[in-house]
Amino acid sequence: MPFTWDEMRARFAPTMPVEACPICCTLPVSSRNSEAWRQLESAGLPENPGSVWRYRCPSCHQLYVRSYQIPYDSADPYNPELTGESYEVLERMPERIAFDEMIAHRVALDQFARALAALDPALDVDQREYRQLGVSFWRGYQLVRIYCAGHERWLVVSEQGELARCTLAEVARLSAKAPPTFHDVAVYVDWVDHVTSSFDHRRVEDFDRIPWRAELSDADRTYVEVLRRESRVAPERVESHPDRTLVHRWVVDNFRLICRVLTVWPTGVVEREDAVIGEAIPTYYSA
Repeated sequence: MPFTWDEMRARFAPTMPVEACPICCTLPVSSRNSEAWRQLESAGLPENPGSVWRYRCPSCHQLYVRSYQIPYDSADPYNPELTGESYEVLERMPERIAFDEMIAHRVALDQFARALAALDPALDVDQREYRQLGVSFWRGYQLVRIYCAGHERWLVVSEQGELARCTLAEVARLSAKAPPTFHDVAVYVDWVDHVTSSFDHRRVEDFDRIPWRAELSDADRTYVEVLRRESRVAPERVESHPDRTLVHRWVVDNFRLICRVLTVWPTGVVEREDAVIGEAIPTYYSA
């Protein structure tokens, strides 16, 4: 029988910050021979309990997924002798229950399809594809990423199968019903900003790493240099205050260069303030 949401949460939701866990705080994420790694347990679903590519820490329930990385010409700080070789990597999944099958188990597909069609009749629910599911901050609700009829979007789905679009207003509504659960405010605000922004939204921390188009006209090059002087693109900065947390970041969204300030209140409500520094910038990003 499938797990219920409460059972899934009890089995997989982290119970403490990574730094406080005696196993995870010493876990090199790219060491195949780590003693801490050998202490992790398989974290499969009921239909596949022996899954060997998802792991759970028995101490704090932190989830990991195993992947393979090839460092090419970059040195691995944990395994310098493996440079240039294929080796296993553990990727930590903070503050989330990353089990795509969970929605299919808890919400019948026909019920989900009817709710999706009611939300947006233009969507062809017979051609929907679920890209990423199982992100949870509010009890009884999950965030669902779908690709449908040529569009990608994030939705909020309740345990009863009710759907709503992911917006800051929806985040405020859910937070008013029950404050979200998270250990790291930076992880929480990053997810909220991500799922309530367009799919063209990209964070940038270095002006020169913005993917400008390869072929720029003289006017474009002049505009880029003006933006370089006026923007002062910098890495993300987090300010902690007694009554709120401020996150300062730069993003590119729909051909705009934006200086963004996100305010996170103790209730979980997130406010977003954008200062558009450049419009119609010559980048590869598109709407």
